[in-house]
Amino acid sequence: MIGILYSCSMCGLKDAEVRVRFRSTNENVIEWMKGIVEPSLGADHAARSPDCHPKELQNVKIPVPPGTQEVGGPVQQ
Repeated sequence: MIGILYSCSMCGLKDAEVRVRFRSTNENVIEWMKGIVEPSLGADHAARSPDCHPKELQNVKIPVPPGTQEVGGPVQQ
């Protein structure tokens, strides 16, 4: 699992962390973003700020994990 940080200018949330699974070997980064990261960020934000409905979040920080050279992984299996 890796921690992704995000902020929301509408409700004032700053550097909230969401833990998501690493990107698998040969998993397309765009598919990982749309299928794993985006829904996880949306669910976390809704739980933290149920009355806030932003169109976008700011300062999304996805790490390059140690031992990898790409965003979110991939983890060698």
